[in-house]
Amino acid sequence: MDSRPSLPRRSCSPAAVSQASGLALAIALGLTGAAPELAWGSTPQAWSRYDQEVQRACLAASRLRQSSPAGDRIDLPAPTTGPGAATGLVSVLLLRGTYPQPHMAGRSGLELCVYDASRRQVRLGDADRLNLQPAVLRR
Repeated sequence: MDSRPSLPRRSCSPAAVSQASGLALAIALGLTGAAPELAWGSTPQAWSRYDQEVQRACLAASRLRQSSPAGDRIDLPAPTTGPGAATGLVSVLLLRGTYPQPHMAGRSGLELCVYDASRRQVRLGDADRLNLQPAVLRR
C-alpha cells in the first residue's frame, strides 16, 4: 500500500482546460521569442506592410548613399520599461551603400538599422566591422 497522502481530485471544465492550455502556449511562445510574430501580424499582408514600414524608416535615416537592404529583417522581442509592461518588437535590418564623404572615394559601407516598432524610432550603427562574406557587399 502506498503511504503517500492522496490529493483530492478536481474536475476541470472544458473552458478551464482551454484557458490553461492557451496560457501555457502563450508562455511557451514568449520564451521562444515567437510571441511578437503572433502579436504583430496575423496575416501575410500585415507582415508585408510592416516590412515596408521598417525598410522606409531605415532607408530614410541611412547616412549611406544609394542604401538598400542587404538581407531580410530580423525581429526580436523588446521588453518595454515599467513593471508588468508588455513585450514590444524591435526589428534589425542590415543596409549597404556607399559613403558620401569625398575622402571615402565611394567606398562601400554597411549600417545596422534598429527599428523600435512601438516608438517608430530608428537607431543606426556602423556595421563595417561585421565579419560578413563578401557576397553581402556585392548584392
